[in-house]
Amino acid sequence: MNNEELKKTIDNILKNNILPFWSRKMVDHTDGGYYGRIDKDGRVEKNAPKGVILNTRLLWSFSRAWSRLNTPELRECADRSFACIKEQFTDPDYGGLYWETDHKGNPSNLRKQCYAQAFGIYALCEYYMISKEEQAKEEALKIFRLLEKYARDNEYGGYLEALSREWQQMEDVRLSPVDQNDKKSNNTHLHIMEAYTSLHRICRTEETEEALEHVITVMMEKIYNPKIRSFTLFFTEDWEKRSETMSFGHDIEASWLIWEALKVLDHSDLTEKYREDVVLIARNALDNYLEGELGTLGMRNEKKADGSVDRDKIWWVQNEGAIGFLNAYELTGDEDYMTAARNIWTFCDTYHVDHINGEWWGFAKDDGISAKTNPYKADEWKCPYHNSRACIESLERLERIEQARQGLQ
Repeated sequence: MNNEELKKTIDNILKNNILPFWSRKMVDHTDGGYYGRIDKDGRVEKNAPKGVILNTRLLWSFSRAWSRLNTPELRECADRSFACIKEQFTDPDYGGLYWETDHKGNPSNLRKQCYAQAFGIYALCEYYMISKEEQAKEEALKIFRLLEKYARDNEYGGYLEALSREWQQMEDVRLSPVDQNDKKSNNTHLHIMEAYTSLHRICRTEETEEALEHVITVMMEKIYNPKIRSFTLFFTEDWEKRSETMSFGHDIEASWLIWEALKVLDHSDLTEKYREDVVLIARNALDNYLEGELGTLGMRNEKKADGSVDRDKIWWVQNEGAIGFLNAYELTGDEDYMTAARNIWTFCDTYHVDHINGEWWGFAKDDGISAKTNPYKADEWKCPYHNSRACIESLERLERIEQARQGLQ
């Protein structure tokens, strides 16, 4: 598959597979916003709870897609998502976003997970960029200042995992049942950095600049392990390492998100300091995380503390791999990165994309069957953010690469 064929494939997946599923099947016309779940057979669970992660990612995805495709349906969906965040998830008394509501949009889990606040900022910034709706920008800044006031650790650096509705510390700070109950994590910092990148892009203030520089530095000086070119997943409050598992998807995702953050921050000293690390992280993924020759069988999931490797192919890991390798290609010109990105997209098109009923199967092996055993197409975590972003980022990068090549001719 050459680059033109790859662009056509990705464009088709975005326009005809991902976006119609979410814009037409998920709309809750009775209680507002979007349904909480659709199972693998396409049945909507109308009484399922509604999670803040799904809904902030919907707002981001519709906004980002509209900025590229400019269709009325996507703008309407983005506006609907923005209204949902305002009316159903925003805490009118203490600020920030609730973790979950019931199916009618009544708050049911009031905790302030910092990961979720980050996605709120990220989504509101993207919506502001397409709408110029000042309320979206103002709400993003409010959440940002609450994180800086209550979640930022001024003694040890970085950010705490979760706080109560009133922004007080809690005993159980886990993001999900499969996560460790530790004060700080790579995942939360990665997405705070992602959010602060978008916020600084639209604000360009001293406070957003300082906070973005802080979280980039924490990612690279506290969380990144240069000896193994990977990011440690969990820590105590004072940065004692609490995990030996290596998450392949988070590593390759971090490589390109850090580069985006550095570009937006625009501090030449930090960009120069961490540029090589960004490439080395991607190189480590290319050499050690892929299945088959340069990813013909996708990217594996993780390496556990006992040294065993989880070979499951998870949709978001493939998505981040595709972007990360295209980013590395732009930085280096090494054709192996381009080949790996193409191979991962081919794997996704073959094993993850549901070409009949829309959207993607979440988990796949290279047999084409096990993917279809996943219980949900949409739920609190299964969202269009990773795959729609992979489509748009890949298309834009392939277009830039083509323009650069034409400029050299």
